[in-house]
Amino acid sequence: MRLHKFFNAIILGRLSTWCTQAAEKLVISRPRLSDTINGTAGISPVMALKLSKAFNNTPYLWMNMKNSYDLWHATKASKDVNKVKAPSSL
Repeated sequence: MRLHKFFNAIILGRLSTWCTQAAEKLVISRPRLSDTINGTAGISPVMALKLSKAFNNTPYLWMNMKNSYDLWHATKASKDVNKVKAPSSL
């Protein structure tokens, strides 16, 4: 599942509201929430704090999901990682 689809289901589904109302509840702009839901903006630490407050969980949950998603994409996109050599041990 794509991360933005997950956010869409969780944010709008859990708040049982439309994007404008959800943005008001999260005290962010509608375009910012829309960008997050559509996958054109990531989760910032401040957004993670707000989401954790809204959903009664920790900001670490949101940041870990974001970081895991970003790392997965980097792994798929980076072709030269396998060329990196570890320094020889002494």
